[in-house]
Amino acid sequence: MDIALEMTPRQSGRVLEQAVRGRVAVVIEPRGERAGEPLHGTVDGREGNLLSVRIEQQESELPAGLIGMFCEVRMTASGQHYLFSSCVLDLSDISSPVYLLLAVPSTIHVANRRRFERYSVPTAAQVRLQPPAGSSRGPVPAPLADVRAQGNASSMSAPTDDDPLLVGENVNVSFELPGYDEHFELSGSICNRSLTPDKQLLTLGVEFAPAANTGAQQRSLERLQAALYEIMNATGTGR
Repeated sequence: MDIALEMTPRQSGRVLEQAVRGRVAVVIEPRGERAGEPLHGTVDGREGNLLSVRIEQQESELPAGLIGMFCEVRMTASGQHYLFSSCVLDLSDISSPVYLLLAVPSTIHVANRRRFERYSVPTAAQVRLQPPAGSSRGPVPAPLADVRAQGNASSMSAPTDDDPLLVGENVNVSFELPGYDEHFELSGSICNRSLTPDKQLLTLGVEFAPAANTGAQQRSLERLQAALYEIMNATGTGR
């Protein structure tokens, strides 16, 4: 099943730049009772908040009342499938070829079949783990070892006192990825923990589980997935 992930505005802007440079093919599916068949064309240019698309169909083949219609747009660039919603703002005055002016979307979704690999963080990054409610221990800062779409791992000095961070315990985690301005805050649970042979270093694994009915956490998870997706494609890292 395809997973559609919302990209950040910066990532969405990069995708549109790539589409304009590569004259990427698009499929436009107008919505509404008079929508008719999907329209096929290529991205021709962008000016401000307008995206120009050259349409293969003749003007006589376009559905009546197309201007003002909302539409779904699909395109493929560099082997990746992108989706976004837009609105037809205008038609060109030239009868052939026909150019549609679409509203530039605020966000774009990427649809991808593969699962996300683990990203080993190459530079110093910190994760902050908040123990469960009622614990006498405050937030625990620790170096972020790796992160994936489903969870992360961190390493820290083994605690000498009673440790509330046990397998199955619920925690809140917050962290940033090097090179990204995004701050990710998610809830989850400790899914594994291991000590080094000398019992000096503790590694904790957290499985993300965004709190139910918490839109902010779900959006944070989607942003994380989109960032990881971009990192994997740009650097080829992960394992």
